Amino acid sequence: MNKIKISIVYITDKKHKEQVTDNLDTFVGQRAVLVFDKNNKADPRAVKVLFQQYVGFVRKADVHNGIYDLVQRQKYSPVAMITRVGDYKGCLEAEVEYNGDAPKKIDLQQLHSQWNYTGPVFPEIPDIEDLNNVTNYLLALLGNQDANYENITECFEGYASLMRYGFSKEFNDKKREIDQLLKNYPDERVRRLRDKLIKISKEIHSEKSRTQAFSFIMKKMKKYIDRTFKEQALTYSISEITKQIQAFPSKLTKGNDSAKVYPLRVYYESMSDEVLNKFLSACALVGYLGEQLAKVENTPNKRGRPKIEEREPCPILKHIIGNSRLRNRWFEYIRDALNGKKNLEAGYVMKAFVDCGVLDSAKYRIVKDSFGDIGTDHIYNKAIKEVPEQYLENYEYLCKIINKQKEVFLLSIL
Repeated sequence: MNKIKISIVYITDKKHKEQVTDNLDTFVGQRAVLVFDKNNKADPRAVKVLFQQYVGFVRKADVHNGIYDLVQRQKYSPVAMITRVGDYKGCLEAEVEYNGDAPKKIDLQQLHSQWNYTGPVFPEIPDIEDLNNVTNYLLALLGNQDANYENITECFEGYASLMRYGFSKEFNDKKREIDQLLKNYPDERVRRLRDKLIKISKEIHSEKSRTQAFSFIMKKMKKYIDRTFKEQALTYSISEITKQIQAFPSKLTKGNDSAKVYPLRVYYESMSDEVLNKFLSACALVGYLGEQLAKVENTPNKRGRPKIEEREPCPILKHIIGNSRLRNRWFEYIRDALNGKKNLEAGYVMKAFVDCGVLDSAKYRIVKDSFGDIGTDHIYNKAIKEVPEQYLENYEYLCKIINKQKEVFLLSIL
Protein backbone atom coordinates (compact mmCIF):
# COMPACT_ATOMS: atom_id res chain seq x y z
CA MET A 1 0.00 0.00 0.00
CA ASN A 2 1.40 3.38 -1.05
CA LYS A 3 0.71 6.77 0.49
CA ILE A 4 0.51 10.33 -0.79
CA LYS A 5 0.58 13.36 1.53
CA ILE A 6 -1.85 16.26 1.09
CA SER A 7 -2.82 19.53 2.74
CA ILE A 8 -6.47 20.37 3.45
CA VAL A 9 -7.51 24.03 3.54
CA TYR A 10 -10.62 26.12 4.11
CA ILE A 11 -12.35 23.71 6.50
CA THR A 12 -15.95 24.92 6.87
CA ASP A 13 -18.86 23.98 9.08
CA LYS A 14 -21.58 22.62 6.76
CA LYS A 15 -24.45 23.82 8.92
CA HIS A 16 -23.30 27.32 9.84
CA LYS A 17 -21.14 27.94 6.73
CA GLU A 18 -18.32 29.31 8.89
CA GLN A 19 -14.63 28.57 8.38
CA VAL A 20 -12.97 26.62 11.20
CA THR A 21 -9.56 27.91 12.24
CA ASP A 22 -9.41 26.96 15.94
CA ASN A 23 -9.25 23.59 17.72
CA LEU A 24 -8.21 21.79 14.56
CA ASP A 25 -6.37 19.23 16.65
CA THR A 26 -9.75 17.52 17.18
CA PHE A 27 -9.63 16.48 13.51
CA VAL A 28 -6.38 14.53 13.95
CA GLY A 29 -7.02 10.80 13.60
CA GLN A 30 -10.29 11.30 11.70
CA ARG A 31 -10.97 10.02 8.20
CA ALA A 32 -12.40 12.10 5.37
CA VAL A 33 -13.58 11.30 1.84
CA LEU A 34 -12.20 12.97 -1.31
CA VAL A 35 -14.61 13.85 -4.13
CA PHE A 36 -14.67 16.24 -7.08
CA ASP A 37 -16.34 19.59 -6.51
CA LYS A 38 -18.07 19.70 -9.89
CA ASN A 39 -19.94 22.93 -9.18
CA ASN A 40 -16.89 24.90 -8.09
CA LYS A 41 -17.05 28.18 -10.03
CA ALA A 42 -13.52 29.29 -9.30
CA ASP A 43 -11.57 26.05 -9.82
CA PRO A 44 -12.90 23.37 -12.22
CA ARG A 45 -10.43 20.80 -10.83
CA ALA A 46 -11.21 21.38 -7.15
CA VAL A 47 -11.32 18.31 -4.86
CA LYS A 48 -13.53 18.48 -1.77
CA VAL A 49 -12.73 16.78 1.53
CA LEU A 50 -15.89 15.52 3.22
CA PHE A 51 -16.18 15.09 7.00
CA GLN A 52 -19.50 14.29 8.65
CA GLN A 53 -20.13 17.88 9.73
CA TYR A 54 -17.45 19.75 7.82
CA VAL A 55 -16.08 20.20 4.33
CA GLY A 56 -12.62 21.31 3.17
CA PHE A 57 -10.53 21.40 -0.01
CA VAL A 58 -7.33 19.70 -1.10
CA ARG A 59 -4.64 22.34 -1.69
CA LYS A 60 -4.32 23.27 -5.37
CA ALA A 61 -0.73 22.03 -5.74
CA ASP A 62 -1.65 18.60 -4.31
CA VAL A 63 -4.63 18.32 -6.69
CA HIS A 64 -2.34 18.90 -9.66
CA ASN A 65 0.35 16.56 -8.28
CA GLY A 66 -1.78 13.44 -8.26
CA ILE A 67 -4.97 13.71 -6.20
CA TYR A 68 -7.12 14.62 -9.22
CA ASP A 69 -5.97 11.45 -11.01
CA LEU A 70 -6.42 9.36 -7.87
CA VAL A 71 -10.02 10.50 -7.36
CA GLN A 72 -10.75 10.00 -11.04
CA ARG A 73 -9.34 6.50 -11.41
CA GLN A 74 -10.55 4.80 -8.21
CA LYS A 75 -13.87 2.98 -8.20
CA TYR A 76 -14.61 4.25 -4.70
CA SER A 77 -13.67 7.70 -3.45
CA PRO A 78 -10.26 7.78 -1.73
CA VAL A 79 -10.13 8.22 2.04
CA ALA A 80 -7.70 10.60 3.76
CA MET A 81 -6.37 10.09 7.29
CA ILE A 82 -5.74 13.36 9.13
CA THR A 83 -2.25 13.21 10.63
CA ARG A 84 -1.56 16.67 12.06
CA VAL A 85 -2.52 20.33 12.15
CA GLY A 86 -0.73 22.28 9.43
CA ASP A 87 1.55 25.23 10.01
CA TYR A 88 -0.73 27.65 8.22
CA LYS A 89 -3.92 28.79 9.94
CA GLY A 90 -6.93 26.65 9.05
CA CYS A 91 -4.81 23.92 7.44
CA LEU A 92 -4.68 20.16 8.11
CA GLU A 93 -2.13 17.61 6.91
CA ALA A 94 -3.30 14.15 5.79
CA GLU A 95 -2.24 10.93 4.07
CA VAL A 96 -4.10 9.01 1.38
CA GLU A 97 -3.40 5.34 0.76
CA TYR A 98 -3.66 3.84 -2.73
CA ASN A 99 -2.83 0.70 -4.69
CA GLY A 100 -1.18 0.45 -8.08
CA ASP A 101 0.86 2.98 -10.00
CA ALA A 102 1.66 6.43 -8.64
CA PRO A 103 -1.03 8.99 -9.48
CA LYS A 104 -0.37 11.00 -12.61
CA LYS A 105 0.29 14.71 -12.34
CA ILE A 106 -1.72 17.21 -14.37
CA ASP A 107 0.57 18.72 -16.99
CA LEU A 108 -1.05 22.12 -17.28
CA GLN A 109 1.93 23.52 -19.14
CA GLN A 110 1.48 21.04 -21.98
CA LEU A 111 -2.23 21.81 -22.06
CA HIS A 112 -1.62 25.56 -22.15
CA SER A 113 0.95 25.23 -24.94
CA GLN A 114 -1.90 24.33 -27.30
CA TRP A 115 -3.39 27.81 -26.96
CA ASN A 116 -3.08 29.98 -30.06
CA TYR A 117 -2.81 33.72 -29.44
CA THR A 118 -2.02 36.02 -32.36
CA GLY A 119 -2.15 39.40 -30.61
CA PRO A 120 0.63 41.53 -29.12
CA VAL A 121 2.45 40.54 -25.93
CA PHE A 122 3.20 43.44 -23.59
CA PRO A 123 5.99 43.67 -20.99
CA GLU A 124 5.32 42.67 -17.39
CA ILE A 125 4.10 45.55 -15.28
CA PRO A 126 6.85 46.96 -12.98
CA ASP A 127 5.17 45.50 -9.88
CA ILE A 128 5.38 41.93 -11.23
CA GLU A 129 8.96 42.52 -12.36
CA ASP A 130 9.80 43.82 -8.87
CA LEU A 131 8.11 40.77 -7.32
CA ASN A 132 10.17 38.38 -9.45
CA ASN A 133 13.39 40.24 -8.61
CA VAL A 134 12.81 40.32 -4.86
CA THR A 135 11.70 36.66 -4.89
CA ASN A 136 14.91 35.56 -6.61
CA TYR A 137 16.99 37.70 -4.24
CA LEU A 138 15.25 36.20 -1.21
CA LEU A 139 15.71 32.66 -2.50
CA ALA A 140 19.41 33.23 -3.11
CA LEU A 141 20.06 34.52 0.43
CA LEU A 142 18.02 31.76 2.08
CA GLY A 143 19.16 28.94 -0.18
CA ASN A 144 22.85 29.78 0.32
CA GLN A 145 22.26 30.49 4.02
CA ASP A 146 23.70 33.96 3.60
CA ALA A 147 20.65 35.58 5.17
CA ASN A 148 20.54 37.25 8.55
CA TYR A 149 17.81 39.40 10.05
CA GLU A 150 19.56 42.65 9.13
CA ASN A 151 20.22 41.93 5.45
CA ILE A 152 16.94 40.18 4.71
CA THR A 153 14.30 42.31 6.45
CA GLU A 154 13.89 45.00 3.78
CA CYS A 155 13.85 42.40 1.01
CA PHE A 156 11.30 40.32 2.90
CA GLU A 157 8.99 43.31 3.43
CA GLY A 158 9.04 44.03 -0.30
CA TYR A 159 8.29 40.40 -1.06
CA ALA A 160 5.37 40.30 1.39
CA SER A 161 3.83 43.49 -0.04
CA LEU A 162 3.98 42.26 -3.66
CA MET A 163 2.94 38.62 -3.20
CA ARG A 164 -0.66 39.34 -4.23
CA TYR A 165 0.50 39.93 -7.83
CA GLY A 166 1.94 36.43 -8.15
CA PHE A 167 -0.41 34.45 -10.42
CA SER A 168 2.12 32.28 -12.28
CA LYS A 169 3.22 28.71 -11.65
CA GLU A 170 6.88 29.74 -11.35
CA PHE A 171 6.10 32.25 -8.62
CA ASN A 172 3.97 29.81 -6.64
CA ASP A 173 6.70 27.17 -6.84
CA LYS A 174 9.23 29.68 -5.51
CA LYS A 175 6.82 30.82 -2.80
CA ARG A 176 6.54 27.26 -1.47
CA GLU A 177 10.33 26.92 -1.55
CA ILE A 178 10.77 30.15 0.43
CA ASP A 179 8.27 28.84 2.97
CA GLN A 180 10.28 25.65 3.49
CA LEU A 181 13.60 27.48 3.65
CA LEU A 182 12.26 29.85 6.31
CA LYS A 183 10.75 26.97 8.24
CA ASN A 184 14.12 25.20 8.53
CA TYR A 185 16.44 28.20 8.66
CA PRO A 186 19.06 27.99 11.44
CA ASP A 187 18.77 31.68 12.44
CA GLU A 188 15.78 31.97 14.76
CA ARG A 189 15.06 35.63 13.95
CA VAL A 190 14.96 34.85 10.25
CA ARG A 191 12.82 31.79 10.94
CA ARG A 192 10.22 33.95 12.70
CA LEU A 193 9.59 35.89 9.49
CA ARG A 194 7.61 32.89 8.33
CA ASP A 195 4.94 33.72 10.91
CA LYS A 196 4.17 36.89 8.99
CA LEU A 197 3.69 34.97 5.77
CA ILE A 198 1.32 32.60 7.52
CA LYS A 199 -0.79 35.53 8.74
CA ILE A 200 -1.15 37.14 5.32
CA SER A 201 -1.65 33.90 3.37
CA LYS A 202 -5.41 33.83 3.94
CA GLU A 203 -5.80 37.46 2.87
CA ILE A 204 -3.93 37.19 -0.44
CA HIS A 205 -5.81 34.03 -1.43
CA SER A 206 -9.24 35.59 -0.92
CA GLU A 207 -11.54 36.40 -3.82
CA LYS A 208 -11.42 40.11 -2.96
CA SER A 209 -7.62 40.24 -2.90
CA ARG A 210 -7.24 38.33 -6.17
CA THR A 211 -9.84 40.52 -7.87
CA GLN A 212 -8.10 43.70 -6.72
CA ALA A 213 -4.69 42.41 -7.81
CA PHE A 214 -5.96 41.35 -11.24
CA SER A 215 -7.72 44.70 -11.74
CA PHE A 216 -4.52 46.52 -10.78
CA ILE A 217 -2.52 44.52 -13.33
CA MET A 218 -5.09 45.27 -16.04
CA LYS A 219 -5.06 48.97 -15.21
CA LYS A 220 -1.26 49.19 -15.44
CA MET A 221 -1.14 47.22 -18.72
CA LYS A 222 -3.84 49.39 -20.31
CA LYS A 223 -1.88 52.50 -19.37
CA TYR A 224 1.15 51.00 -21.11
CA ILE A 225 -0.93 50.33 -24.24
CA ASP A 226 -2.24 53.90 -24.27
CA ARG A 227 1.24 55.32 -23.83
CA THR A 228 3.24 53.22 -26.29
CA PHE A 229 0.94 51.04 -28.40
CA LYS A 230 -2.18 53.11 -29.04
CA GLU A 231 -2.14 53.27 -32.84
CA GLN A 232 -1.18 49.63 -33.31
CA ALA A 233 -3.76 48.45 -30.75
CA LEU A 234 -6.63 49.96 -32.74
CA THR A 235 -5.80 47.72 -35.71
CA TYR A 236 -6.73 44.55 -33.81
CA SER A 237 -10.17 42.96 -33.98
CA ILE A 238 -12.01 42.86 -30.67
CA SER A 239 -14.07 39.85 -31.68
CA GLU A 240 -11.01 37.87 -32.82
CA ILE A 241 -9.03 38.48 -29.61
CA THR A 242 -12.12 37.73 -27.53
CA LYS A 243 -12.58 34.43 -29.39
CA GLN A 244 -8.96 33.53 -28.65
CA ILE A 245 -9.42 34.27 -24.94
CA GLN A 246 -12.56 32.13 -24.90
CA ALA A 247 -10.65 29.33 -26.66
CA PHE A 248 -8.11 28.99 -23.81
CA PRO A 249 -7.95 25.23 -23.04
CA SER A 250 -9.57 25.45 -19.60
CA LYS A 251 -12.43 27.74 -20.72
CA LEU A 252 -11.71 30.39 -18.10
CA THR A 253 -14.51 32.63 -19.38
CA LYS A 254 -17.21 29.97 -19.36
CA GLY A 255 -20.42 30.78 -17.50
CA ASN A 256 -22.50 33.87 -16.78
CA ASP A 257 -20.70 34.39 -13.48
CA SER A 258 -17.22 34.45 -15.03
CA ALA A 259 -16.60 38.14 -14.31
CA LYS A 260 -16.91 37.61 -10.55
CA VAL A 261 -14.58 34.62 -10.23
CA TYR A 262 -12.36 35.27 -13.26
CA PRO A 263 -9.23 36.34 -11.29
CA LEU A 264 -9.50 33.24 -9.11
CA ARG A 265 -9.80 31.03 -12.18
CA VAL A 266 -6.65 32.59 -13.63
CA TYR A 267 -4.86 32.00 -10.32
CA TYR A 268 -5.92 28.36 -10.01
CA GLU A 269 -4.90 27.66 -13.60
CA SER A 270 -1.19 28.00 -12.64
CA MET A 271 0.00 29.25 -16.02
CA SER A 272 3.69 29.55 -16.79
CA ASP A 273 5.15 33.08 -16.82
CA GLU A 274 5.18 33.04 -20.62
CA VAL A 275 1.57 31.91 -21.09
CA LEU A 276 0.30 34.10 -18.26
CA ASN A 277 1.85 37.21 -19.82
CA LYS A 278 0.21 36.38 -23.17
CA PHE A 279 -3.14 35.85 -21.47
CA LEU A 280 -2.92 39.08 -19.47
CA SER A 281 -1.90 40.93 -22.65
CA ALA A 282 -4.99 39.62 -24.46
CA CYS A 283 -7.29 40.62 -21.59
CA ALA A 284 -5.72 44.07 -21.33
CA LEU A 285 -6.00 44.64 -25.09
CA VAL A 286 -9.70 43.78 -25.12
CA GLY A 287 -10.28 45.99 -22.09
CA TYR A 288 -8.36 48.89 -23.62
CA LEU A 289 -10.21 48.73 -26.93
CA GLY A 290 -13.50 48.63 -25.06
CA GLU A 291 -12.63 51.78 -23.17
CA GLN A 292 -11.63 53.58 -26.37
CA LEU A 293 -14.93 52.84 -28.07
CA ALA A 294 -16.84 53.79 -24.95
CA LYS A 295 -15.17 57.21 -25.13
CA VAL A 296 -16.27 57.57 -28.75
CA GLU A 297 -19.84 56.65 -27.87
CA ASN A 298 -19.95 59.24 -25.09
CA THR A 299 -18.54 62.07 -27.25
CA PRO A 300 -21.15 64.90 -27.59
CA ASN A 301 -22.52 65.71 -31.05
CA LYS A 302 -20.76 68.49 -32.94
CA ARG A 303 -22.39 71.95 -33.07
CA GLY A 304 -25.08 72.19 -35.72
CA ARG A 305 -25.47 68.43 -36.04
CA PRO A 306 -29.03 67.34 -35.25
CA LYS A 307 -29.38 64.98 -32.32
CA ILE A 308 -30.70 61.56 -33.16
CA GLU A 309 -33.21 61.85 -30.35
CA GLU A 310 -34.87 64.70 -32.25
CA ARG A 311 -35.57 62.38 -35.19
CA GLU A 312 -37.43 59.82 -33.15
CA PRO A 313 -39.76 58.19 -33.68
CA CYS A 314 -38.00 56.92 -36.80
CA PRO A 315 -39.31 53.73 -38.50
CA ILE A 316 -35.88 52.20 -39.26
CA LEU A 317 -34.85 52.25 -35.57
CA LYS A 318 -37.38 49.53 -34.81
CA HIS A 319 -35.75 47.26 -37.37
CA ILE A 320 -32.14 47.53 -36.19
CA ILE A 321 -31.12 44.17 -34.68
CA GLY A 322 -29.19 43.85 -31.43
CA ASN A 323 -28.42 45.96 -28.40
CA SER A 324 -30.67 49.03 -28.13
CA ARG A 325 -27.67 51.16 -27.12
CA LEU A 326 -26.32 50.83 -30.66
CA ARG A 327 -29.45 51.84 -32.60
CA ASN A 328 -28.63 55.52 -32.86
CA ARG A 329 -25.10 54.74 -33.97
CA TRP A 330 -26.30 52.30 -36.63
CA PHE A 331 -28.87 54.86 -37.77
CA GLU A 332 -26.10 57.38 -38.45
CA TYR A 333 -23.94 54.74 -40.13
CA ILE A 334 -26.78 53.62 -42.44
CA ARG A 335 -27.68 57.22 -43.22
CA ASP A 336 -24.10 58.00 -44.25
CA ALA A 337 -23.87 54.86 -46.40
CA LEU A 338 -27.17 55.71 -48.12
CA ASN A 339 -26.40 59.41 -48.63
CA GLY A 340 -26.90 60.46 -52.28
CA LYS A 341 -28.05 57.01 -53.44
CA LYS A 342 -31.39 56.21 -55.10
CA ASN A 343 -33.13 53.38 -56.89
CA LEU A 344 -30.81 50.41 -57.57
CA GLU A 345 -27.91 51.89 -55.60
CA ALA A 346 -30.12 52.50 -52.56
CA GLY A 347 -31.51 48.99 -52.91
CA TYR A 348 -28.18 47.14 -52.88
CA VAL A 349 -26.94 49.28 -49.96
CA MET A 350 -29.96 48.44 -47.81
CA LYS A 351 -29.81 44.77 -48.88
CA ALA A 352 -26.23 44.65 -47.54
CA PHE A 353 -27.39 45.84 -44.10
CA VAL A 354 -30.13 43.19 -44.07
CA ASP A 355 -27.86 40.39 -45.26
CA CYS A 356 -25.21 41.32 -42.68
CA GLY A 357 -27.74 41.08 -39.84
CA VAL A 358 -27.90 44.78 -38.99
CA LEU A 359 -31.55 45.18 -40.11
CA ASP A 360 -34.40 42.69 -40.04
CA SER A 361 -36.21 44.58 -42.83
CA ALA A 362 -35.49 47.33 -45.39
CA LYS A 363 -38.86 47.76 -47.07
CA TYR A 364 -39.17 50.77 -49.35
CA ARG A 365 -41.66 52.70 -47.20
CA ILE A 366 -39.61 52.17 -44.01
CA VAL A 367 -36.41 53.43 -45.65
CA LYS A 368 -38.13 56.35 -47.44
CA ASP A 369 -39.85 57.55 -44.25
CA SER A 370 -36.56 57.32 -42.37
CA PHE A 371 -34.12 58.84 -44.86
CA GLY A 372 -36.13 60.67 -47.51
CA ASP A 373 -36.04 60.31 -51.31
CA ILE A 374 -34.54 56.97 -52.40
CA GLY A 375 -36.11 56.81 -55.85
CA THR A 376 -39.08 54.72 -56.95
CA ASP A 377 -40.24 51.65 -55.08
CA HIS A 378 -40.30 49.46 -58.21
CA ILE A 379 -36.61 49.99 -59.07
CA TYR A 380 -35.49 49.99 -55.41
CA ASN A 381 -37.15 46.62 -54.79
CA LYS A 382 -35.36 45.03 -57.77
CA ALA A 383 -31.99 45.49 -56.00
CA ILE A 384 -33.44 44.40 -52.64
CA LYS A 385 -34.42 41.05 -54.19
CA GLU A 386 -31.20 40.51 -56.16
CA VAL A 387 -28.11 42.69 -56.49
CA PRO A 388 -27.63 43.85 -60.09
CA GLU A 389 -24.44 42.51 -61.63
CA GLN A 390 -22.94 45.97 -62.14
CA TYR A 391 -23.20 46.62 -58.37
CA LEU A 392 -22.18 43.14 -57.14
CA GLU A 393 -18.56 44.08 -56.42
CA ASN A 394 -19.66 47.21 -54.53
CA TYR A 395 -22.19 45.15 -52.58
CA GLU A 396 -19.59 42.55 -51.50
CA TYR A 397 -17.15 45.26 -50.44
CA LEU A 398 -19.87 47.03 -48.44
CA CYS A 399 -20.70 43.75 -46.65
CA LYS A 400 -17.07 43.42 -45.55
CA ILE A 401 -17.09 46.99 -44.24
CA ILE A 402 -20.37 46.45 -42.38
CA ASN A 403 -19.14 43.23 -40.74
CA LYS A 404 -15.97 45.01 -39.63
CA GLN A 405 -18.09 47.81 -38.17
CA LYS A 406 -20.16 45.23 -36.27
CA GLU A 407 -16.97 44.14 -34.52
CA VAL A 408 -16.17 47.73 -33.60
CA PHE A 409 -19.66 48.38 -32.24
CA LEU A 410 -19.62 45.06 -30.37
CA LEU A 411 -16.49 46.20 -28.54
CA SER A 412 -18.29 49.25 -27.19
CA ILE A 413 -20.82 47.20 -25.21
CA LEU A 414 -18.47 44.53 -23.78
